[in-house]
Amino acid sequence: MPKISEQSGAARPCRLLLLEDEELVECLVHFALQDTGIQLVHCRSVAEAERAMAARPFDILLADLHLPGESGLSFLGRLPGVPGWRPSMHTIAFSSGLTAIVRSELESAGVHTMLEKPASVAALRACLSEAAGWVSAQEAHARAPAVSRNRMDRAHCLQSLDSDLPLLQEAMEQSDLTSTARLMRDWMPILDAIGDADAVSDAHSLELAAMSGDSFAAQSAWTALHLRILGMATVPAGIGESA
Repeated sequence: MPKISEQSGAARPCRLLLLEDEELVECLVHFALQDTGIQLVHCRSVAEAERAMAARPFDILLADLHLPGESGLSFLGRLPGVPGWRPSMHTIAFSSGLTAIVRSELESAGVHTMLEKPASVAALRACLSEAAGWVSAQEAHARAPAVSRNRMDRAHCLQSLDSDLPLLQEAMEQSDLTSTARLMRDWMPILDAIGDADAVSDAHSLELAAMSGDSFAAQSAWTALHLRILGMATVPAGIGESA
């Protein structure tokens, strides 16, 4: 059961704000959340969602793009200015209209995940569980004292890259650019915490290439990033062994 720790140290269940006007999709989300411990609040319009966000903190926003009144796309674009928004909120665009142009707009808006409709209960459940884990990690990092965080950056962050490396290599081998882009979104804050601006730049190039579907550019960016990781000092044992 995902728990989110407040600044006071108290833990509370992870909260999901669903912005969706179709009842069938609401039912699907309910099924996906069974036994996860994630609390659901359902809003059918942007105005309702804004009132809900002002009343309590949310950790995940799952938003349809086509809504009565203001669109979900417009709302996601101005989300950082909405009262109640937090940097640790994980945003998911859930729509059947995820064209290349829309994906580009969502990426520019900083949306973390894009999930195409229709989606299975299993796919939706996996997406929400991953989002809850991401939020929990962000909150924990934000609470860590600066000195502890700096000590963590070199050892623990490189260990995190090490554990993800086989997933990224498999994604590249299978030309799974969607997974590659997602992994790069997870890697960039870690690389930034380590303090390697060149690695962050390489990871961003890989993410952009993956999102645009350019396999050749993605492979080139991955080669540069992999070499840079291997060249980092105090690399944990095991990193890159399967390269």
